[in-house]
This record gives sequence, C-alpha cells and structure tokens, in this order.
Amino acid sequence: MKKKWLIIGVIIILVIIALFVGSRFLNKTDEEELTEQNIKITPQMVSSVELGDLKKTVSTSGYLQPADEKLLT
Repeated sequence: MKKKWLIIGVIIILVIIALFVGSRFLNKTDEEELTEQNIKITPQMVSSVELGDLKKTVSTSGYLQPADEKLLT
C-alpha cells in the first residue's frame, strides 16, 4: 500500500513539472521568440492587411519580377 502511494506521488510530481516546463515554452509571445533569435522588426518589415481576393490575372511572356516581396511565416 505504501509503495502504491509513492508511485502516485511521483507521477503527480512529474505531471506538475511537465506542466510548468510546457507552459514556459509554449506561452512565449512572438516578440520574445524574435528577441531570442536576434531578429529586429523595423517599420519597413510591417505591411497592412486588407480583406479581399488574392486573384489577379496577367497575360505576358518572359520573366516576371515582383515590385515588392514579402516573407510570410
């Protein structure tokens, strides 16, 4: 009987430790993650978002170069 309570106690302690460690890593804000990666966000990196369709038809030949390129993550 004593061994059973010892095992239950160890399991409860391990669950509490796992919850604490998980909450520390999973609840980081985007700013904290970017700071850890040494990424600085400048105003030029921010663009406004508008609701609408992403469809545009272009008819041409040759190679196309975008006027502005954004990295979506």
